[in-house]
Amino acid sequence: MAETCRQVLKDCGVNPERLALEWASAAEGPRFVELITDYVRRITALGPLGEGAGEPGWDVLATRLEAAVKAAGVPKVRTAYGTFAKKMHQEGHYTGDAIEDGVSSKVFPTFRQERLLLEVRDCLREGPKAISDLVVVTGAGEEELSGILSAFEKKGLASDTGSGWVLKGE
Repeated sequence: MAETCRQVLKDCGVNPERLALEWASAAEGPRFVELITDYVRRITALGPLGEGAGEPGWDVLATRLEAAVKAAGVPKVRTAYGTFAKKMHQEGHYTGDAIEDGVSSKVFPTFRQERLLLEVRDCLREGPKAISDLVVVTGAGEEELSGILSAFEKKGLASDTGSGWVLKGE
């Protein structure tokens, strides 16, 4: 799960170093203090969320993270994650590389597609948007967004007005 979260954060534009998962038992008080102190030091060095090196501004991050939360609840994404976890269990491969590769190839593509679908739909609800505007907001490439918009158009959900894409019936 931690690797999935790291890849999702990176996709949204958040430095994945902002996520830490460590284990400490109740009997390890000094270790717990050390873990928290190190984490606070790392986060402080990164700066405020949305102002760290390479991170987009808070308005863009908020849009991406909101879509990411919604995408995490989509059955297709949960199924991809469950299928991957079951396969890992069957094969018994629990190395860091195996987890990273599996998440990258089996879970993340489904997640990203759902995040972008939700994010594009939410952006179009605000009014007409050019593909160049959607590139900035979503962090996706024009080709990827063109595919999503074409799928929306084929389903009768959106159309290109010439001044931007709009949702139909909303």
